[in-house]
Amino acid sequence: MDSTFSLNGLPVATCELKNPFSNQTWRDAVHQYQNDRDPRAPLFSYQKRALVHFAADVDEVRMATRLEGDKTFFLPFNKGSHPGEVKCGGGNPQHTSGYRAATSGRRSYNATASWTSSGTSSSRSTAKSR
Repeated sequence: MDSTFSLNGLPVATCELKNPFSNQTWRDAVHQYQNDRDPRAPLFSYQKRALVHFAADVDEVRMATRLEGDKTFFLPFNKGSHPGEVKCGGGNPQHTSGYRAATSGRRSYNATASWTSSGTSSSRSTAKSR
């Protein structure tokens, strides 16, 4: 397990983090929870310690509330987004590098330009209202 989230010292969630540099995805994290973690261990015992377990990579996050070995079922946690649209879909936009253009399937999104333009437009509207 890579991370444990605690509240006042009590474990609330665990997380297996995977990244493309190790050629692993959230599926590898799920496999690790199902095969390498003992569900009877106090930290993983249902309703005893951690309430949720996350399997995550840079694009997807899955979650399970009960570890039951190979029967453990992980639900999608992230709903994804289509910047500037109301519509949501599975998965987050893929990031290429830094704040350069990232694609989310059908459309391209430039995070820096959107942030800058919204920041500029809000500061202009503030200046006009004075």
